[in-house]
Amino acid sequence: MRIIATPAFSNRGLNPYNWLLYGAVGRLGHQVRDGFWIWTDWRADVWHVHWPEEFLCNRSIFSTLAGMAFAFLNAGICRVLGVRIVWTVHNLQPHERHWPLLERVFYAVFPRLVDRFVFLSETTRHAGMRRMARIRAGATAVIPHGHYRDILGRWPDRNQARARLGLDNEVSLMLFFGQIRQYKNVPSLMRTFSAMAGSNLRLAVVGSAGGHDALRDEVLRMAEGDDRIIADLRHVPDEELAAWVSAANLVVLPYRDIANSGSAMLALSIGRPVLVPDKGAMGELQARLGGKWVRVYQGELTPQELASAIAWSMAAGCDGPDLDGFEWDKIAQATVAVYEGARRKAAD
Repeated sequence: MRIIATPAFSNRGLNPYNWLLYGAVGRLGHQVRDGFWIWTDWRADVWHVHWPEEFLCNRSIFSTLAGMAFAFLNAGICRVLGVRIVWTVHNLQPHERHWPLLERVFYAVFPRLVDRFVFLSETTRHAGMRRMARIRAGATAVIPHGHYRDILGRWPDRNQARARLGLDNEVSLMLFFGQIRQYKNVPSLMRTFSAMAGSNLRLAVVGSAGGHDALRDEVLRMAEGDDRIIADLRHVPDEELAAWVSAANLVVLPYRDIANSGSAMLALSIGRPVLVPDKGAMGELQARLGGKWVRVYQGELTPQELASAIAWSMAAGCDGPDLDGFEWDKIAQATVAVYEGARRKAAD
């Protein structure tokens, strides 16, 4: 089978999810090419698209309209040529919402052009079917986000990681990592942490703020106001990120809006417990992996909840959760089955 994926391999530095997925699909004997336009491979059988709504995050109306036009045009050409369209719905809405009218147009039109929808959890599948009312249950599949153990190599243990990062072994370290954007609620986490007493507590905020300069400045100012907070606001290499996660007692992801989380899966891949809001698929992730590894909270994160969570994290084991159901070869097989279902639909 010939597949065009948007993206397939080009975003590995930001998110290796696609690279891992299509590497596994390729091992099954299928040809995957990275591109947006159908002319990447006119003989393709499937266009598999991820995050097509990303253009709606642009502040420029012209860039947003151009992105929408390209998405509709490419999908239309695929329909004419008989190329099946599969959409993995990572998010149920854009993370930055600047153009509500265009957003309504996109979610009214684009799903009608799609043959099959992949969701990462049952929770988001049901929410997606409500969000895009024309989706039929038979056109959907649930395929979980895979783990990251295959690319992490041999990560250091906690003491080795702390020695590398210059951290005392006696401190209790909470970690936020990933791209820093408004919906991830990092300043709120920092305020909550600063309201906690305890000289042995540390909070590390690790990740790039990209072009969000005001948010970056706010995070740096807050870190300067509490010497227990470490702010490393850059894109860190994989090995260094693995060291930060390994050094942590608890990974905290206090997102205001969350459907799925690759960051949570990366932390769990290294065997670190995570604290997440009870939103999106997080409750489902807790049910699959157990309350020993995933802790959810309701409403706003409070100092009391954060203190309770750091105490809870001390009970986590050393071996990490059982991630057998999140193996990439299994995920690739399920993904290819979606492609084959879309092609059978075309033949009927």
